[in-house]
Amino acid sequence: MKVKAIIPLILFLSICFKTLAQETPEEKYQQLQYELASGWNTWDTRSVLTHVLLPYGAAIDLNLADNEGNRINTFRIGGQPLMHPGAHAYDGSYTDVALDWKGHKLRVQSAAEGLNNVILITPLEGNKKDGQLIVVPKSLWQRANKIVMENNKFSIAPYGFDIHIPVTTQGHFIGADEKEIKLSVNEPVAIC
Repeated sequence: MKVKAIIPLILFLSICFKTLAQETPEEKYQQLQYELASGWNTWDTRSVLTHVLLPYGAAIDLNLADNEGNRINTFRIGGQPLMHPGAHAYDGSYTDVALDWKGHKLRVQSAAEGLNNVILITPLEGNKKDGQLIVVPKSLWQRANKIVMENNKFSIAPYGFDIHIPVTTQGHFIGADEKEIKLSVNEPVAIC
């Protein structure tokens, strides 16, 4: 009989202690902010084609150029060029956007998990030929990240962290210098 009375008391006390140990709304908000402010996502408000790794401030910026020497590096939803947003996971684990700039019609998708990020650029039907995708690895917000370029590859080493992120571009390689890699958008391009 005493054992039957103790079991409900133990259950009651465990519920009370669990309720007391729960996070406050402020603590839950801070934890959510911390979780969201980490990993790859399109965090840069200047361009939805800039993929940023937080909290390190490392970025892969995608630019386009046409065969007449025009170049664009700012892509905003609701502005020019014409952007068609697709699915976008709040945590950046998946993004999808289509664009049309001077007849260059492309779909840009990304999938990310932890430090890994894969970006796929696919030409759409009616894509104008001879455009270039310019991949620009960079450091944002005055971070002193180390970026090393080598042909169609580069690596990013966030300053102050023991992390090294190797990145390879795959597609029709046009050329590279110490700051950027140029690829044709006549066929699909992968950055991983």
